[in-house]
Amino acid sequence: MRKLPTQELLAILSVYDFYSWDEREAPRQFWFVQDLGQPDFYKGWGLDAVENPQAERPLTVEEWLEYEERFFSWLKSREQLLLPAIVTPELTNWWEPNLLRDWMLPDAERCRDLLAETGVIHLSPSLDPDLRGALVETWEELVILGKMAVRGLPLLFFSGGKRVYRLTEYLTVLLEEK
Repeated sequence: MRKLPTQELLAILSVYDFYSWDEREAPRQFWFVQDLGQPDFYKGWGLDAVENPQAERPLTVEEWLEYEERFFSWLKSREQLLLPAIVTPELTNWWEPNLLRDWMLPDAERCRDLLAETGVIHLSPSLDPDLRGALVETWEELVILGKMAVRGLPLLFFSGGKRVYRLTEYLTVLLEEK
């Protein structure tokens, strides 16, 4: 992964002028889902169903992690469409999910370490602000960031000058193409 200073990030993103930032004008937006073998999974609450007895179909942490593993295995076959990618938390510099549950902490730590190692964020106080974007170059980096995306961190991925995608809390891919 490589950090992208804001000026460089904005220059790269200028070719994505087709993307609807407010999501109201998205004529070429597609949802991609994987058959997880649970017909009611996509009718449920996604991540919000984990350890939630009020959910229509509550999920255990173990079930979620199994579905997540299957989702990323399925996504691996589309790696050439997804990478390399520019990643940004919707052009902010906030790389932390709103809610971290105990079972998410090891992956959140891996994500923090990856972002810190590449200089995207600072783990200790710094006069330099955290950055708004990075270039994801490997499948392993995408999985680390992707796990946080499906757990509530609103990340946008820009790929190939013609595709913008999100990995959602429902273990789906929301894709917008040029």
